[in-house]
Amino acid sequence: MATAVDIVGKCLALIIWGKDHDGQDEVWVHTGNVRASGSGFILDRGEDAPQVKLLSEWIPRIKPVNDELRTILLGAELCLSLTVGPIPVGADPSQFEDIGLITFRTGIS
Repeated sequence: MATAVDIVGKCLALIIWGKDHDGQDEVWVHTGNVRASGSGFILDRGEDAPQVKLLSEWIPRIKPVNDELRTILLGAELCLSLTVGPIPVGADPSQFEDIGLITFRTGIS
């Protein structure tokens, strides 16, 4: 399980899995350095990209990247894989949290 000591200052690949409007698989990879921010963590993607809030429930899911995948994941030492889906019609906005990249529903898989 990842801890603050394990992740702060390391390069993280945030891998987001989803479907396009035609139902085809899509994958986005966002990399940056993990920084402490208040009582939590952010993914600092550099000056020209928004910082991404890393939700506390995601931290235990952060895994090390093996040497074989490191090049594919843009040199990242760690990775976090998340799946996103469409926002349900009539959803209560209070169930969503803006993390700075995409609005995710709390309890994402």
